[in-house]
Amino acid sequence: MKHLLIIFFCIPAFIIAQEKQSGVNQFLTHSDSLNTSRLKTVGIGTAAGFTGMMLYLDQIWYDQYDRSSFHFYKDGDEWLQVDKVGHAFTSYQGARWGKALLKWSGVEDKKAAVYGAPFGFLFLTGVEVMDGFSEGWGFSGSDMLANTAGVGLFLGQEALWQEQRIQLKYSLEPVDYFNHPEVEARVEDVYGTGFQKLFKDYNAQTYWLSATPYDFMAEDSKFPKWLAFSVGYSADGMLGGRFNYWCNDEDIKPEDCPVNQRIDFSNQVDRQRQFFLSADVDLTKIETNSALLKTLFGTFNMIKIPAPAVEFSGDEVHFRPLR
Repeated sequence: MKHLLIIFFCIPAFIIAQEKQSGVNQFLTHSDSLNTSRLKTVGIGTAAGFTGMMLYLDQIWYDQYDRSSFHFYKDGDEWLQVDKVGHAFTSYQGARWGKALLKWSGVEDKKAAVYGAPFGFLFLTGVEVMDGFSEGWGFSGSDMLANTAGVGLFLGQEALWQEQRIQLKYSLEPVDYFNHPEVEARVEDVYGTGFQKLFKDYNAQTYWLSATPYDFMAEDSKFPKWLAFSVGYSADGMLGGRFNYWCNDEDIKPEDCPVNQRIDFSNQVDRQRQFFLSADVDLTKIETNSALLKTLFGTFNMIKIPAPAVEFSGDEVHFRPLR
């Protein structure tokens, strides 16, 4: 993981070094008026990206499973709703980037927010439709509700404040499962391995609502503009969508598995919700004249900066040095 951190720091430094030579700063600056060339680029790029992503998902994911006629699937009670918060996060970030792309093209602020907000929502809707034709899943109404909530959070703030004062953010913390062959096999089956596991493991994901107190203070306040505070939600101990037991026969769903055929870790591994309070940094509030740095700050602002946190899980309270 250390070498990845070095790469993430080196790439922005390399781009910054090229800024004066390649005109990156000028390219990234929002147009003062409608720029039809940029707008066409955004439209064509979005359509091509959406089509390419759907084809890619179809080949690497859905093609590995049986197809079916379109059907619905109720999964609102799975994964302690961490996956639903993830849908809201993705939809929110899609709306944020949709507006940013249209603003770059010179579209006025209000129109950029309204027309840019559906970007992420439409992509996620496409994924849901593909789920609807997959034997192992189905079109999820609760997923669509979460997607709508993400767009709603974005548009609601645009209507109220014309800016995003409360932002959805994301963080990852790898989970060390206790050393047991059956659990390790289960984790690999559900979440995958290596880099894939890091992003598929719902136990590793935390989602945050982050806000800077300065945004709610008088303009002449001396409170640091960039200092934010976050409320986080995560869950722990999930070895499956609903249960911590599974079947010897992998073709049988856990809820349909006879008791004598179950591999049951319900008593050894507790499924529990986790809530956090932590400090954060709003990177977009760091002042700079560089359009490149503004773009980088805006990009990475979806990630919650690690900081000390207080965790509330069940009846227990814990201090976490970094979260």
